[in-house]
Amino acid sequence: MIKNFKIQQLFLLILSIAFGSVDLSAQLSGDELKEISDDIFIQNAFIKTAPGETVFQGDVYISKGVIIEVGVDLQKRPEAKLIKGDSLYLYAAFINALSQAGLPDEPDDARRSAWRGAPGLTPLNQSGIAPQNHIRDDFELRERDVKGFHREGFGLIHVVPKGFVMAGKGSVFPIQPNQSAPSDLIKEETGLFAQFRNMRRVYPSTPLATMSVWRQIFKDLESQKYYYEKWIEQPEGLEKAQISNEYRSLFPVANRQQSVFFRALENKEVLRAQRLSSELEFDLIFCHTTVISPEIWKHLPENSRFLVNLDFPEHPHDKVSKTEEEEEEEDPKDEEKEGDSQEPESEKTAKSDLDTLPPGMTNEEYDMLVKSRTEAYENIMNFSAGLLQKNSLAGFSFLDIETGKSLAQLRKLLDYGMNEDDLLAALTTLPAEALGLNRIYATVEKGKQAYLVLFDRPFTEKEAKVKFLLLNGKIYEYNNSKD
Repeated sequence: MIKNFKIQQLFLLILSIAFGSVDLSAQLSGDELKEISDDIFIQNAFIKTAPGETVFQGDVYISKGVIIEVGVDLQKRPEAKLIKGDSLYLYAAFINALSQAGLPDEPDDARRSAWRGAPGLTPLNQSGIAPQNHIRDDFELRERDVKGFHREGFGLIHVVPKGFVMAGKGSVFPIQPNQSAPSDLIKEETGLFAQFRNMRRVYPSTPLATMSVWRQIFKDLESQKYYYEKWIEQPEGLEKAQISNEYRSLFPVANRQQSVFFRALENKEVLRAQRLSSELEFDLIFCHTTVISPEIWKHLPENSRFLVNLDFPEHPHDKVSKTEEEEEEEDPKDEEKEGDSQEPESEKTAKSDLDTLPPGMTNEEYDMLVKSRTEAYENIMNFSAGLLQKNSLAGFSFLDIETGKSLAQLRKLLDYGMNEDDLLAALTTLPAEALGLNRIYATVEKGKQAYLVLFDRPFTEKEAKVKFLLLNGKIYEYNNSKD
């Protein structure tokens, strides 16, 4: 009897479906239906797998955001999304090695400490010492900045906190919309960002006082770390270790598990940061350095690493280029009218020379000034190539560069001792090594994360434009400048 009843129910259900009396679509919202495949197939692109490798025309197969295969004449699976790479140049996505983009602006009185007590009793956070700070909850790029980075081929960004003596820990994010969620972090802590920038009216207020604070903190840290590790190993009979967040966050630095990214712009700051590194035995990466004198090198270890300030100055004696409006041809009739009143060419040249000569300076003195300024500029521009020869270049600092102007600055170095492979290394493998990401990013090879960029021509060419950027298995397509 029960068996017959079940058969009847099944029969009625079939009839209901056949005649549309049961609305199955109401039971499925569509959210449960996933895409058929996460696979991506890049076909017939010019592939540069890593700096120094030869470009070849081939294919890349990606599944769930991981590079599965790189080669020639690979077989595309029917379910894979196709990217036609004909005439496109494929590289690993670039890495912004040091930035503060996506962080809130500092208040106008950021350097004014609220502490009004005795200078020697200033709390650490009021002295600009906050190594426990993170930016993971404050970081959020605007949409236009995301597109600006994408159009230059950047897929990863290393963001460090704004602050003072010990500003806090940096983190690495993918450059994509809504990337502030903790699950999107590529690396939560890269190392400590530090500088000789001080709070006002409180100790330490000078570079030498800052060095003294570093020494005192590391001296206290050594004893606290020893007791903490002993308490963890055998807590019986010992009072519970009381370690502040500031000191606890410095343990990885003291153990050389994390580097200190020290903002050191010029000779004195470089030497002071190096002295602290030698005395306190922490790993150091010089950041945002513009140039250092040759004699400074004898005071630095061979394995020194630098993130060079990408905000290169303009050539001191370049003529200002005319705007398009100024370059428009003048009316020939106007030229005829002005012809009678024009001065002889020799007199115009002489007057022009006098106009450019600073008051009270002879031609010989002015020539010496031009020469010294040009040499200073060339020293700055040759600095990166010199570091590369010493195996000391770790990448570039983007702290002062506006979004969308990075590649233009980088291409200037092609005239100062660097080539395409050198620039590619400074944008991919070198910063990846400095940030501890080289095992999973920065090259185009099997097993690596598919953070890739496709340009319409070699990225070192002035007119090169990004056509595709691949991040986290997502495809960002840019067909023109309006995207």
